Amino acid sequence: MIVAGTSAQGVARPSQAHVAYTRLRRDIIRCRLLPGQEVTEAQLAEHYNVGKTPIREGLARLAHERLVRPLPRIGYRVTPITLNDTKELLVFRRIVESEAARLAAGHCHLAQLRRLDELCELPHDPKDARSVERLLRANVEFHAAVAAASGNAKLTAAVVQVLDEIARVLYLAVQLNGAGIELSHRHERLLKTLADGDGDAAAKVVTEQVRRLERLFIQTALNSPQVAVVNLAATAAT
Repeated sequence: MIVAGTSAQGVARPSQAHVAYTRLRRDIIRCRLLPGQEVTEAQLAEHYNVGKTPIREGLARLAHERLVRPLPRIGYRVTPITLNDTKELLVFRRIVESEAARLAAGHCHLAQLRRLDELCELPHDPKDARSVERLLRANVEFHAAVAAASGNAKLTAAVVQVLDEIARVLYLAVQLNGAGIELSHRHERLLKTLADGDGDAAAKVVTEQVRRLERLFIQTALNSPQVAVVNLAATAAT
């Protein structure tokens, strides 16, 4: 007998709601659904070829994660990315990731980190979506692996969540100014501090990296003629 929700081999299949949530979340993070874009359950059900109920359940999860906002009697709006929100997000990342790096120093699997670092240094084409996705995914995996080495599960979860939100900012930055943005990530200094077990130095390197990212994004946003189109509040930069 085959139990509902399992394959003939007994392997559990993800529910339609989970599939809808995963696909929606991926497209929001990658800015295929643009910040500020208004959508309806009917539109999304047709686009993803699933029923309205799984879409509704997926949107409810995304609303809880603050990636979409309900619009009564209209539908949903993909949460806009603003400079002010991004600056707050980057401050939060500095706090949690620098502490994670401090705790991880001397406890990392350096062979794994060096392999991820190699992926982050591969040449990429800003006009090639798959190339950009590969680079950003490798960078997220690198920093998530460092956080996991901290041994603090709650701190690691906070780092992983903020990395996802930062990824959406980076995808947007590429869309705004693709050919003019440098996405290559180099982690030699961080790797050395982790290998040396120097927690204070590791935290300092992470702080410097995040501050560079903040300057890069703000400059990209303010210099882009598309700022208004993607609902970025340029005037929030002070």
